[in-house]
Amino acid sequence: MHFQTPPHEHSKIVFCPIGAILDVIIDLRKNSSTYGQYHAEILSQDNHHAYFIPAGFAHGFKALSEGAMTYYLVSSEYHASSDTGIRWDSFGLDWDCTEPIISQRDQSFGALPDFTSPFE
Repeated sequence: MHFQTPPHEHSKIVFCPIGAILDVIIDLRKNSSTYGQYHAEILSQDNHHAYFIPAGFAHGFKALSEGAMTYYLVSSEYHASSDTGIRWDSFGLDWDCTEPIISQRDQSFGALPDFTSPFE
């Protein structure tokens, strides 16, 4: 689950023009009544949905079809030292996947319960 920390945080619009994905966000704003809660939506070429993801949310997805493609529109530039995340399996979502393919970098992220949020 990816995000950029302040002062390089950004909002995103995500859509899936080819195939289908399960798109997931988590509220990381420490003063929010929904802190730590997640929401998931299917984005696909068939439903034409897009997802607005505010700054202060982590974002990740699971491909639901072979060759699924995602597009991101972001409100700020990529900033490598601000780019981080939390573990995909640490916030209670059942990904319905027995053998996920997860990058080594994503496996190295800390769990949500151990996360100290920099977002207000």
